[in-house]
Parts: sequence; structure tokens; C-alpha cells
Amino acid sequence: MEYMWNDVEEFYEKFNFCHEYNKSPVAYLNSRQELLQSEVNELALALENNDLVEIADALVDILYVAIGSIILTGLPIRPLWDEVHRSNMKKELIPAGEGDGFHRVGKPEGW
Repeated sequence: MEYMWNDVEEFYEKFNFCHEYNKSPVAYLNSRQELLQSEVNELALALENNDLVEIADALVDILYVAIGSIILTGLPIRPLWDEVHRSNMKKELIPAGEGDGFHRVGKPEGW
């Protein structure tokens, strides 16, 4: 993942996007949300069209925008990542229900 982080940093430095950083990460991320939603919409369209190339492109674009948002707001990714991962590892497998036949991962009872 480090290479992705470095690539996105290189992109933002090339275009001097770091000057756009707002002292309030929430205010800044409100403006980034539209960009991220656009990429999610592209993913939905690609899935609807069963277009694997466009699905892959949309997923990578989502990562690119999300990583860039973290970089530009200065949020400390490592401790945040570690906490989300720790929480996810406490989740449990929920057996496949009727209908789609897929297993789910969910919060254990008493979460």
C-alpha cells in the first residue's frame, strides 16, 4: 500500500494541491465528498454494465481519491488504519442467509 500512498502524494505535489488544505478537515472533506461520490457512481454504472475494465478503473479511482483526501487533510493514517483493522478483526462470520447465498461479516453480539 505504501506505493499507492507515494504515487498519490506525487500527484498532489505535481499540481501543488496541498495549498488547498483547509484548517478544518471536515470542511475540506465536504468538498471532496462530491468527487468520491462521482467515482462511486462510475462503479455502479460499471457494475450495471458488467464491465470488468470499468469496474477495476472505478475501484482504483475510489482508492486514489480516498488516499488523496487523507493526505490533504493531514489525518494520521497509520493509527486510524490500525484501529479500523483491530475492530474489523473482532467481527464474526454470519452464515449465509436465504436469498443471495453469501456469507456476511458483522459485529458480534454486545458490540
